[in-house]
Amino acid sequence: MPYVLIVQDTPTVPKSENYAYLKFDLSSLPSLLPETLLEAVPSNVTLWAYTRYVSLFYNSSIEVHRALTNNWNESSLTWNDKPAFEKTAYDLQRVTANGTWVRWNVTEGFSSGVSQRAEVSYMLKASETHWKNIAWFDAKDEPQHSNMSTRPELDLDFALPILTIDSAYANLPVTIEQQTILASYLPTVERQTYGTDANGTFKAIVPWGTYAISVPEVIPMSNVTRAVFVGWNDDVREASRTITIIQNTRLHATYRMQYDLSVSSPYASTSGSGWYFEGTNASLSVNPDTVPAEGVAGVLGVRHIFDHWTLSCTDLEPKCVVIMDSPKSATAVWRDDYAITIALSAAILTIAFAAIMLALRARRKGLPQENKS
Repeated sequence: MPYVLIVQDTPTVPKSENYAYLKFDLSSLPSLLPETLLEAVPSNVTLWAYTRYVSLFYNSSIEVHRALTNNWNESSLTWNDKPAFEKTAYDLQRVTANGTWVRWNVTEGFSSGVSQRAEVSYMLKASETHWKNIAWFDAKDEPQHSNMSTRPELDLDFALPILTIDSAYANLPVTIEQQTILASYLPTVERQTYGTDANGTFKAIVPWGTYAISVPEVIPMSNVTRAVFVGWNDDVREASRTITIIQNTRLHATYRMQYDLSVSSPYASTSGSGWYFEGTNASLSVNPDTVPAEGVAGVLGVRHIFDHWTLSCTDLEPKCVVIMDSPKSATAVWRDDYAITIALSAAILTIAFAAIMLALRARRKGLPQENKS
């Protein structure tokens, strides 16, 4: 009698229904795979079973489900204490001939890395109650036949990952350098600079490993407009970063527009010149707002007084706040104040007039008297 796993759901009286439970131990995989790859998610997982018997008159229809627990033992498992299983099948296959392998795709349920799984359990059952739905599959204890093992197998395929880097800009330079290799049989990636395509995307298949990846900090648009790197989609804020790639990886480089603000004045000191992110407020100012005129005019009290900015502001104060929705240039406009000079001139004239009058009076008093005799 061969060692077989019987799966059936036939309309006998009493009803004949059998499930087959399979458990796979993954604890040995860490010694077979590079350490970092243990966090990788397999690109394809296949369950294989060898058909020992199927009815020659029918094609059986067998589906595979995930068992919800691994705490069962093959020697003590009964119908009454069988593990619960997911109601939705991973895959359904028809069994058509004796001596053939049947494969079910169970990739959907293997969404975590190998290191997070010590064991996995599956359950095979007939898809419906029907006379055709009976099949025997070789169990793990079945001896080898013709130097071929026919025990059930679980194949995990790890495809080289795809690295995708995208942004809002075409021809963006992307520099990639492999720093560590996770397996000696894999090719290496030398330091090289690539460019994103017309859609702003760079895509390549890369070996598992650790990579240094960088994009420009600043993308010049003009003398007064530029795009500035602000972060990756995984919250890394540096344009040059290191990442270990063990599965398909997408990195999005985010940039924000910056505009230049130029602040100038023929007098005094200004502040506020520089680059600002689009939509932010910029504060500009001139200090002091009153300065003496140059040369004799300044000695005479002529002053330059701040009047307004060439850039539209909320008021005419020396301090101004503007929204940077485009490149901007602001120049302080001044007016000359002669009020002190006029007042000083009037005072000088008054003093001079008074001095003349005093001199005239003194002269009258000093004149000789006429002799009338």
